[in-house]
Parts: sequence; C-alpha cells; structure tokens
Amino acid sequence: MFALYHGVGKLTMITAWYLVPLFVVGVIFGVGAHRTGRTARFQVAHAAMSAMAFGALLVSL
Repeated sequence: MFALYHGVGKLTMITAWYLVPLFVVGVIFGVGAHRTGRTARFQVAHAAMSAMAFGALLVSL
C-alpha cells in the first residue's frame, strides 16, 4: 500500500520500477515499527526520504 500510494501518474515500466524500492522501504519500515512497537523513528525516516526527494525535484527544475 505504501508503494502504491506513492505511485506517480500513469503506470508504465518506469513507474513500476520506481515503486519497487518504495515497496521494500515500506516493508522495512512496517516490520521495524511492528517489532519495536514505535513509529516515531520510521516517521522521521519517511520525512527525511521525502525531503531528499523534494530536494532532488527542486534541483532538477
């Protein structure tokens, strides 16, 4: 669900390959949160990833 939520535009081969790492990260975050019973560190990690993606977007403009 994490990866599908973050999908961009029309599903093509490029966007499908973009979703694979997001799926892996979502599984890692989900398993980590389940095992530790805490979500804060994974929320911070998600925010950091989003900030890096936003920064890359700004640089590419």
